[in-house]
Amino acid sequence: MDQVKTIFKMKKLALAGLGVLLAASLLLASCTGTSSTSTTSTTTTAATTTTSVATTPVVLTVINGSKTMTFSIAQLKQLTAVTGNGGTKNKTGAVSGPFVYHGVALTTILNKLGGISAGMSVKLTASDAYSKTLSYDQIMNGAFSTYDATGAVVTPSTAPIVALVYDNAGADLDSTTGPVELGLLYTQNYVSDGSVWVKMVQTIEILTTNSTSTTTTNVTITTTSGTATTSTTTTATMVPATTTILTVTNGKLVKNYNLNDLQAMQTVTGFGGTKGKTGTVKGPYTYVGVSLNDLLNVVGGISTGQSLKITGTDGYVTTFTYAQVTQVNFNTYDTSGNSVTATKPFLAVVFSVNGALMDSSTGPLQLGVLSSDKIVMDGSSWIKVLKSIEIVNP
Repeated sequence: MDQVKTIFKMKKLALAGLGVLLAASLLLASCTGTSSTSTTSTTTTAATTTTSVATTPVVLTVINGSKTMTFSIAQLKQLTAVTGNGGTKNKTGAVSGPFVYHGVALTTILNKLGGISAGMSVKLTASDAYSKTLSYDQIMNGAFSTYDATGAVVTPSTAPIVALVYDNAGADLDSTTGPVELGLLYTQNYVSDGSVWVKMVQTIEILTTNSTSTTTTNVTITTTSGTATTSTTTTATMVPATTTILTVTNGKLVKNYNLNDLQAMQTVTGFGGTKGKTGTVKGPYTYVGVSLNDLLNVVGGISTGQSLKITGTDGYVTTFTYAQVTQVNFNTYDTSGNSVTATKPFLAVVFSVNGALMDSSTGPLQLGVLSSDKIVMDGSSWIKVLKSIEIVNP
């Protein structure tokens, strides 16, 4: 009997030991599982941080007076997206596209800072310093020339959307065009003038123009003679945007323009300035305006043997020959005043200089030679306070 009791006690001790071993195994497994979960959590956090850093660089800055907003690509893609067809037709008539683009309507971005109203314009500047100014009508109504895939002029059934695109056929834009590019998007397979498209857009600025009233700015000029100082105040007046400021004539064909009319046309941008008789160089500055050829074509264009009579509001009158108009045959100089040959120079009637409208002391319009190069021309060939252009027969 004692032997049986002894055997029973030994079995109880063995079972107890087995229970201890089992509990220890379970505790060890639990510890191992906690370690594995912690490692996974750390890895996930690190990956998320890397992704966040990659999408934070600012690619676009929008300015409206004292208000400024910045956007990364990721933030732009979070805004309401637009999709459409777009492409370009260059000056030689070559068509590129249409392609399928994705982006954001320019108005969506402008509305983040209060939007724009009639009389305002928007200046877009690229990372290479190229800039372009769009009028209210262009942005809101898509007032641009439109072409089909063959380059023929067409009238779209739906106005194009002025957009900042970041995606071409599902791929992000490369560094030669993006990361953000301004373009026109259509519901049909149409393209627009290449000059409308602005690559590598970096800054957007809302400009306030004066369309309903006359704004006066007082400029004080102080001169010192011996111990006496005199001050002279002059007044620079902005002409209302609805007032006729230019008349283009060809015989019985007459076309009048106000500032709103000119801003609604296809605009051009380039560098220009003057070299005086003493060799003094002013500029080059960045001008925005309308191609002279576009204005002449509205009244039938200029033909061989004809010339242009150009008149300013100050009574100054000069004449450009057919060769000067069609071949842009003018002297051009670099910033030091040395003679240079400009790359594809063109004549333009300009209304904006360095992002601001010109006042009545020099404008509201001027006529001169612009180029993508930083060039200037003879001051005698740059017409200030432009009033009228007339095509004259021989």
